[in-house]
Amino acid sequence: EDYALIDMEDDELLADEEVFQNYLAHEFGSSGRRACLSSLLPRRLLAVVVLMVIFMYNYYRLNCDFLEDGSTVSKPMSLPQIVRFNPLFFFTNNYPKDAQPYWVMP
Repeated sequence: EDYALIDMEDDELLADEEVFQNYLAHEFGSSGRRACLSSLLPRRLLAVVVLMVIFMYNYYRLNCDFLEDGSTVSKPMSLPQIVRFNPLFFFTNNYPKDAQPYWVMP
């Protein structure tokens, strides 16, 4: 026996907006628009974008000087006195450096 196909007669009598609202309510439940948006904009993508913005802000805050005209230039670069890895130095930029920079923005 064949499966019953979808009956569209009731939907054909309704306005387009009503059909769309019925579709959202049937497919996504009471929170139709929120569920639709969450499927279009995944949480993992949002998390990656937020982390990227945080790390880029941290990079520019620690390694660049902001000029009056709105541009950024690199701070004078000095060699580290210790080469041992410490993850806290990444966030604080508080590692011991040589007094004499090896590169300065011309």
